[in-house]
This record gives sequence, C-alpha cells and structure tokens, in this order.
Amino acid sequence: MVQTQKDHVEAYSFLIGRMTSALVLGDAAHLDVPARRAWVGLLVGLVLGLLIAVGFFVYGLIAHHTGGAAPAVGRRA
Repeated sequence: MVQTQKDHVEAYSFLIGRMTSALVLGDAAHLDVPARRAWVGLLVGLVLGLLIAVGFFVYGLIAHHTGGAAPAVGRRA
C-alpha cells in the first residue's frame, strides 16, 4: 500500500505525541494530552490572580471612601 504525504504527516504527528507523552508522563501509551494539564494550571492561575486583583481593587475603593487610608508620612496638610 502506497502512503500519501498526508499519511506520513499524520504518522509523524502521532509519533511526536507519543514521544511527548513518554517524556512528560513516563507512559507512551497514555491517552491524555500532556499539555492540557499545563493549560488548565495556567488558566486556574490567571483566574485566581484576576480575582485577587479585583478584591484588592474593591478594598481600595472602600477604604478610600471611608477614610481608612493612613496619611502619608512627611506631608503637611
């Protein structure tokens, strides 16, 4: 059976996927995509960072309007 260029490219992609899985997970037959774990971790980190930043922003707005901010040292009013 003669293979087309598309068949060669698909075989190469499959081989690279197995090699990546073997390197990252230690199992060449693992069916999950190893990069998925990294993307999920990145997205969770970004969402948590955004929530923390929004929390500090809201706290800053509330503290500024209630007069909770301490005066700057060295300034005379």
